[in-house]
Amino acid sequence: MSSSTSSSSRQSGRRTVGIPTRCWCGRNLTTFVSETKDNPYRRFYRCVAGAQRQTESHLFKWVDEAIIDEIKMIDSKHMELVEDVQALKKTMMEQFQLHKAWFQSEIRSKIDESARMMNEEMQVKMNEKMQMVGNVHNIAVVVVALGGLAWLYGKL
Repeated sequence: MSSSTSSSSRQSGRRTVGIPTRCWCGRNLTTFVSETKDNPYRRFYRCVAGAQRQTESHLFKWVDEAIIDEIKMIDSKHMELVEDVQALKKTMMEQFQLHKAWFQSEIRSKIDESARMMNEEMQVKMNEKMQMVGNVHNIAVVVVALGGLAWLYGKL
């Protein structure tokens, strides 16, 4: 139908990127097959009005170029997503390291506090035991002294 060898759908300074869905006139697009010598059997998008009235400015785009545009857009979006994921990964690792350091600090302080409290409890218990040993020692001294006095009394 069309003999255009245009590498894009430029008409009236307009450019359609990717696979078009509507013509500039607002009509839905149809896929046609070229019957020209330059582009035999090459498929293109066009609205019915544009196919009938080729002198008017209606959208025209080769199907293969539209698909290539779509692939380029998908590749571009894919690269954006890869960059976003890498940035997110970096941010998450930084946050993880911060939380790890905070967590380790908290654990250390809790362990130190628990160790200090256990040490204080042990000191208190040791002092109590030492007092009991001291009391037993005093009782033992008194018993020995009384025993010595009783022995001396028995000798008199």
